[in-house]
Formats: sequence, structure tokens, C-alpha cells
Amino acid sequence: MPQFIQQLRTLPGFTLVWRGPPASIKEYQVQHWLQRQPNSLGHKLAHNDYMDYRHPKRPNDGMPTARKSFASAIAVLAHLAGHVPKEVIVFSVD
Repeated sequence: MPQFIQQLRTLPGFTLVWRGPPASIKEYQVQHWLQRQPNSLGHKLAHNDYMDYRHPKRPNDGMPTARKSFASAIAVLAHLAGHVPKEVIVFSVD
């Protein structure tokens, strides 16, 4: 994995945002990357306004916290990969 990160760092505008075991992410960290989503009527609801990545086409069934939304994205990755990742890398490229 470190070699992969070194390769990513060569991309113009690359910024490593977070790296670690998915369960170790804190709410305040993930709130910076995940946007709140409006429901089907365009309203942002405090109780479920973070996307459930397992059901992205159902905005009224969102998640109450950014951390739970992040966990739903990890669940999708786990389903696709056939296992839960031990480490996640979150990055941006400007």
C-alpha cells in the first residue's frame, strides 16, 4: 500500500485527506468530505440528510450521521471486493 500512496502523491493536485481502518473514522473528520443531501422534495432534513450509499436513489432514506454514511460506502466497497477493507485511503485531486 505505501508504494501505491507514493504513486498517488505524484498526481498534480493530490491531497491525502485521511488514511486508516474504516471503523476508526471520527464524525468530525468525515463531516468535512460528505455533503448533506436534500430529500426528494429538495429539503435537507436533520434526521437523515447524509447519503446511504447502499441506496443512493432513495434520498428520503438517508443516514443520520456522516459516519454512518461513510460506513454505508464501506459496505458497498466490501460487497464489491468480497471483503471489508482493512484500510481506506481518502484523497482529493484538484
